[in-house]
Amino acid sequence: MPASTVRGWLRRARALAERIREHFVHWAFELDRDLAAGSGAVVGGGLVAAVEAVGRCARAAVLRLGARPVWELASSLTGGGLLCTSVPWSEPP
Repeated sequence: MPASTVRGWLRRARALAERIREHFVHWAFELDRDLAAGSGAVVGGGLVAAVEAVGRCARAAVLRLGARPVWELASSLTGGGLLCTSVPWSEPP
């Protein structure tokens, strides 16, 4: 990938970090209701917290649904629009 493309992705991810974090925390709790009891606090904020939330959601999904690639899950839960503002993201039922 050209460096400008990757920089653009990172810029977009930083701009959406809080939205990404909230979305994946919400899905993680939907997949694992026991998560609140022992999940611990996320250290840091911004993009670090967003990536941590994606990871926790992926762990909850693997425990409930079986192994799958993390970015396949992230793409599914955002309708393929993880770094896009024009695509509405999937909400848990």
